[in-house]
Amino acid sequence: MENRKGITSLVAFLIAILIIVLILVPLYFLIIGYSNPQYKGNLENNFPSYQVSSEEVTIYFASSYYKSSSTSYLNVSQPNPNYVLKAVYVIYNGTFVNVTSVVKPVPSSQPDVPAPPPSLPAKLIYNFTFPDVYSPIKNIEIPLWNSTLILQIEAYNQTTFLTALPNETAIAS
Repeated sequence: MENRKGITSLVAFLIAILIIVLILVPLYFLIIGYSNPQYKGNLENNFPSYQVSSEEVTIYFASSYYKSSSTSYLNVSQPNPNYVLKAVYVIYNGTFVNVTSVVKPVPSSQPDVPAPPPSLPAKLIYNFTFPDVYSPIKNIEIPLWNSTLILQIEAYNQTTFLTALPNETAIAS
């Protein structure tokens, strides 16, 4: 009889452990939000969208290297005068290189768009060109045409950084 009581106590203990492990631990993680990551990528960035609904700017980094054509461009396919391109950076050998000085706004063919400023910062109602190769120092050439660009965009007193891959689209919303 004493042996049966010990076995039933052991079974009750194992059932209690199973309940704790299978129900209470996952419930605890669910309550504290363990599965939600703290980092949110560029596509999940709701930058100024809570202030003005359904506004976004789509930027396409058109890049191809040809000997006859030595410029790449940023095509702003959904212009918005509330967004301003402040700076452009590229990562070269692990460091950020500011290439803002070589990025130039292109005049628009539409008659109601004013002439662009000669350099950045410029509103995102223009397209932008830049050379395929940037040489900040003699004997150093940074190939911009196949590098990832980091675009610093400001809107509604907030700044965000977009990653523009070659021949890909970046979206600021």
